Amino acid sequence: VELWWKGQARSESVNLPPLPTVDLRFYIHTASRRPTPEEVFLSELISDLIGDLLSEELADFALADYGASVDVSALGISLQFTGYASGMGSLIESAVQLLSHLAEQGDLLPRFRRLVAAKRRNLAAVERRMPVELGAEALVAALVSTGVHRSELTAVSRHATLTKLQNYLEMVLKRRTRVRALAVGDVNKDQARQWSQRVLAILQGGSLPSDKAAHTQILNIHHDSLLLRFVNPVAHSGDSAVVVKVAAPVPTPRQQLALLVVGRILADKAFTELRTRRQLGYVAGAAVADAKMGPWAVLIYVQGSNTTAGKMDQAIRDLIAEASSQTWSMPSSVLDVWKAGVLSELLDEPSNAAEVADRLWSEVMPGAMCFD
Repeated sequence: VELWWKGQARSESVNLPPLPTVDLRFYIHTASRRPTPEEVFLSELISDLIGDLLSEELADFALADYGASVDVSALGISLQFTGYASGMGSLIESAVQLLSHLAEQGDLLPRFRRLVAAKRRNLAAVERRMPVELGAEALVAALVSTGVHRSELTAVSRHATLTKLQNYLEMVLKRRTRVRALAVGDVNKDQARQWSQRVLAILQGGSLPSDKAAHTQILNIHHDSLLLRFVNPVAHSGDSAVVVKVAAPVPTPRQQLALLVVGRILADKAFTELRTRRQLGYVAGAAVADAKMGPWAVLIYVQGSNTTAGKMDQAIRDLIAEASSQTWSMPSSVLDVWKAGVLSELLDEPSNAAEVADRLWSEVMPGAMCFD
């Protein structure tokens, strides 16, 4: 296990008192290939099932401010444990035992059927979603190796069985793995190692070399551009939506900062130009998707009923071209203001122990390791 330890997580610029609790996180990378839609659906279902059981099994821990979560994805397993060091061993043991013996749990079928029915309802409930969200979701399915479209999940959900779920989980636990862990708070290194070894006891497949592990990748990169067009599935909506996603190579820290600045500039221009001045839609903006959500990318979007999707698309492309031209000629004093906004957010001190762990984990979990 690749264990990262922060101890009391004291800040150099803020005099935080000693943290009385522990935040322990694991990412167990189990995949060596691109997942299938069925594997993605079963992974989500396992997470729902374990979460349902944990809320009952660990009710007494919750009363004492302990917490545990198990999230199974198609690429691996994420575990998080929070609470006081004195009870952390028991908490980990309870959650790990539940995960490793899930297939042996009795009377799972009624719970399984309830959760499958709930997922099918959520997949079908497009009226609760905004068209711009559905567009972004479709882009993820088309461009990101771990993305699966809602229609694919709906199709495989019809054939989901408890036996398939149990067999899939058993296979996941027996796969070769690559493990990263983070321990923050009231714990020394030796204790963190002991807890890590207990978690690893559920795994049976040995070590997965880094060059054999499947990672989130950009698909269809041989295309200069990829256009997805579909009818708004929200009945009687009347809205059109366009989402343009510009995927970027894995950037250096310097390029990451530049991309965050560009994202802020585009967000301001999209709102001002597309929504306020041209009134193309009532939703307009831009955002940067970072390594926590897959490959780095900039998204520009607009949604409304005042014009066609074709005109929205052209307006976004014109906006990108204009912003690119203006950025090259932007005075350094103006650029400094945009940079200051990004830096202020990056340098903002965490206000509690959870934020300390969140920030460290956002670098450890994807392997970015940029802590400066």
